[in-house]
Amino acid sequence: MLQRVVADCDTKQVSILILGLDRLAASEPAKLSKQLTAPRYTSLHQALEHVENAMISEGGEGIDEHHLSTEIHEVLSSQALQEYLTEVSLEAGDILIEQGAKSEEIYFFTVGKLLVSITKPDGVSKTVAKIKAGSLIGEFAHYRGQTRSANIIAQGSAQLIRLDMKRIAEADQKDLRATVKLHKLIARHMARRLTETTALLRELGY
Repeated sequence: MLQRVVADCDTKQVSILILGLDRLAASEPAKLSKQLTAPRYTSLHQALEHVENAMISEGGEGIDEHHLSTEIHEVLSSQALQEYLTEVSLEAGDILIEQGAKSEEIYFFTVGKLLVSITKPDGVSKTVAKIKAGSLIGEFAHYRGQTRSANIIAQGSAQLIRLDMKRIAEADQKDLRATVKLHKLIARHMARRLTETTALLRELGY
């Protein structure tokens, strides 16, 4: 089976990553080491770092922010996804995400103003960024299985769409095309953010 997957991926020029193999299964890819072009990782964290680096080098350049936001809004309008989406309304001072909380949702920010703040160990919070409407929120923490890295607070009235990522896989049975497109758009959004962050770090001399 693995040989066929490798062959199909090579033929279609698709990159694959292999991780999480137990000791019994590990012998097969070892035998295929000369044929297997896919990198192998011992943890999901390492694999995701590889994907992030690939998105920075290949996928982040030239992504139109407005067009991407429009595409995300369109796919979220798919009938197959509606039961997994919830509209969220905030007023000034409301906390959308609390630093350290579990990552079980991704938000699509449609209207308003949001602030990003970091709470230091001494309990002091500092605003570090603003989020523009049309952005996704929480996608990095969710896909990496980490807790929230910052607080997200409404600066004024705001509207968002909450994606229940614990259940959204169920939508595959209803409209696989819609869910595949959603994950692809999320990946493109992540690529854009990673590219912007990398460019900023370079400007700062890191």
